[in-house]
Amino acid sequence: MVLGGCDTTSEQLGVGETATAIVVSPQAFLGAIPCSGVPGAMQSYVATLIDHTDPSLPFVLASSNPLPCSQQAQFRFVVPGHLYTAEIDGYEQPASALVPRGGHGSGNRRMKLATGDREEDNLRWPTLEDASARWSLACNERTAQDGASLTMSGCQLLADQGTTAITAIELDVAATRGELRCTDADGTGDIDTFDVLPEAPGLPGVVGIACATATPVRFEDDITPGAVYPFRIEARGPSGVYGASCQAIAAAQRTVFATCAPLSAGGALSFPADEILAVSGLTCGADGFLSYIVGLTSLATTPTVDPFDSNAVPCRESARFAPLPPGPYEGAVYRPGASSAEAIAVCQGEVIPGATTIATCTAAP
Repeated sequence: MVLGGCDTTSEQLGVGETATAIVVSPQAFLGAIPCSGVPGAMQSYVATLIDHTDPSLPFVLASSNPLPCSQQAQFRFVVPGHLYTAEIDGYEQPASALVPRGGHGSGNRRMKLATGDREEDNLRWPTLEDASARWSLACNERTAQDGASLTMSGCQLLADQGTTAITAIELDVAATRGELRCTDADGTGDIDTFDVLPEAPGLPGVVGIACATATPVRFEDDITPGAVYPFRIEARGPSGVYGASCQAIAAAQRTVFATCAPLSAGGALSFPADEILAVSGLTCGADGFLSYIVGLTSLATTPTVDPFDSNAVPCRESARFAPLPPGPYEGAVYRPGASSAEAIAVCQGEVIPGATTIATCTAAP
């Protein structure tokens, strides 16, 4: 299928035959820009080839349709011997949320926000809201060769429209819901409110955000470029508390969107190998100490799990239990072949939803 001069699919060729093409590959232009479905990442792009064979009269070819940032664009209507550059417009919206001006397949470089119905898009595109590209990139010149498929290279970021004069971090709490639903007026659903809890000292928490009307939470004050900012999101509803961990690395004069895990009702408990070695007085690899086992017990008044043992864990690696219901736990650390009564260390930790708790260990009594 050929759309506006850009063919993003393969075609049947004869044996030993190769199509003449110029390829724009995300691997060549993404660089440090993340490609994923999380807020602040590129999700789609539009590629445009420009023919510079006559420097005084550059000719712009029809643009590709919006494509996922994991998929390459292939331009077949190129002329061998002609000189081409590529320009890329990157969007935070998925490809399915965009429609070119003129409708799907028009080859127009400018985008509108799609309705989700292709026929509606093609009919109503003049009335749809404009979509703005966040990233602008350009690739070096490439000369098309007869019977060769050549990939553009030397791509550079020209502009990031997410850049502002303010160093800031935003968290899209609604994006962490996954399949969880906001509660309805009759109380059905999973989430009533969100709390955003920064771990960095000095940043205030934002609590009681209504799920149904949640908008991204923004932090501008006391944000230091280059610093790592972890956050915790808690969501509360009829079934209890869900949690998620988020993180962002602040960049000077930019709004950075935190990357968040999906909300979860369970958590994880990690037993740090270095602390186990320190409190036990043992040396990994010495005296036959090569691995250890953790016997896990719930300390809750009503135990959340039955006691169970881990598999043998290499002595330089930390043991990790996940998912676990929230609550306090204790782990007796012992050598393979011994019993939990012959523990070399005892570790405890409180599991909370959507987070990994690092257990605190002491020498066995």
